[in-house]
Amino acid sequence: MLTLETDRFSWTADAEGMSLSLRTPRARQVTEAVKPGTVYTVEIREQRKKRSLNANALYWKVLSIYAEAVRISVPYAHNTMLARYGQREAYNDEPVFVMLPDTEEAQKRAEEAETYHLAPTSRVKPGKDGGSYRAWMLLRGSSTYDVHEMRRLIDGLLDECRQINLDVLTERERSLLYAQ
Repeated sequence: MLTLETDRFSWTADAEGMSLSLRTPRARQVTEAVKPGTVYTVEIREQRKKRSLNANALYWKVLSIYAEAVRISVPYAHNTMLARYGQREAYNDEPVFVMLPDTEEAQKRAEEAETYHLAPTSRVKPGKDGGSYRAWMLLRGSSTYDVHEMRRLIDGLLDECRQINLDVLTERERSLLYAQ
């Protein structure tokens, strides 16, 4: 896969149709890599600033303090925050769902998972095996978040801390957080 960055587009029209041009220092490299007769899919999306490592470190520090205060595991706390304040995974702009057995064991495993993140829904359907299955929404991991998404997650976590009267930020951390 080839990724380009540009902020300049233009178009032209001739007898063969319309053409899109974009300005990039890698134009020659792209045209040399293209195989004649091959059809390519090109996706254009707005570039978004990734969350900072400082914001990530702060989130995990506060999350660990919160988890200890409410006596839950850090993975459970992280999945809870992602379910409440995180971003859903989407395919073609549609949310992605996973069906799991509607059992306490499946729920506990999903809530403690570290390699994937799910949020339960109220949708339960009968399975062909006679059991019940709950739809869980697939969530994006926080490592994929941009600045605004990470800010929403951190703000949500800080609200949760305030609700239990847990003061977790030093004045310096607070000023750094709100300066970003």
